[in-house]
Amino acid sequence: MKPIPTKHESETMPRHDLPAQFRLKRRDDFRRVFAGRMSVADGVLRLHGCLSAVNGPRLGLSVSRRLGNAVVRNRYKRLLREAFRESRATIPNLDLVAIPQGRQPPTLADFRTSLVALASRLDKRLHKAPG
Repeated sequence: MKPIPTKHESETMPRHDLPAQFRLKRRDDFRRVFAGRMSVADGVLRLHGCLSAVNGPRLGLSVSRRLGNAVVRNRYKRLLREAFRESRATIPNLDLVAIPQGRQPPTLADFRTSLVALASRLDKRLHKAPG
């Protein structure tokens, strides 16, 4: 039988979650991002975005049922949140909605690379666009 960790052991474990302040959760936030009609894509992700009203980038996820059952979709979401959490310092101050593309399941490294590159392209397009 596996021993139960004491309170002291569990307190020293690092947390790898994405705090709510870095997530888009409300329908109005998603609508505002999609209303901006600005997106970029590669073979791994489609990224919709707009300038953020808060300090720092925020991420929303939209994972279609076309990609698989709930287990597969939840894995995509976990990987995307982790990729965003790891690269948040290099992502511009944008509100982003990430939509995974393609049938081949990408790795964490694929998502991280794609997310940073697409966010940078999107930031350039948003700052070039009038209005």
